[in-house]
Amino acid sequence: LPICTDGIYHGFVRYADGTLRTFDVSGDGRGTTRGVAINSEGAIAGNYSDAQNIYHGFVRAADGAITIFEAPGVGDGPGGGTQVTGINTGGFVVGQTYTANFVCHGFVRAAGPGGAITTFHPPAGTIIHGFVMSATGINDTGIIVGYYQDVRSVYHSFLLTP
Repeated sequence: LPICTDGIYHGFVRYADGTLRTFDVSGDGRGTTRGVAINSEGAIAGNYSDAQNIYHGFVRAADGAITIFEAPGVGDGPGGGTQVTGINTGGFVVGQTYTANFVCHGFVRAAGPGGAITTFHPPAGTIIHGFVMSATGINDTGIIVGYYQDVRSVYHSFLLTP
């Protein structure tokens, strides 16, 4: 969870000596920064929201350099955005993207500043307006796990191999 001071949420790093250092991705001090995953190299992946409450993805390298990214299909306006849920040792990031009308798609982002982003969906015939899908993690071999809700509102797990 982020650290909240004066009503603003900040991401943070806790070092081995117990020192905490906060950071803000948006740079304007008005958004919300949430680090949601960290890998063994010290890279933190997460989300931040801008003044319009649209979520964007980020990766913060161990040296503090921040890369911001958007998954394809993100809509403008509240409800649209990129939400990150995991990062592996190689720097591949997973999550989901929401269009402005709340349709969700999973994504995987390759490592590096210009990392290519690939979206994916549940099986054919299960995509509905406002459906739920979450890519919740990626391991070091590139296997992605998560869940989705079908047209009958039944939840299913998935495992996606490279």
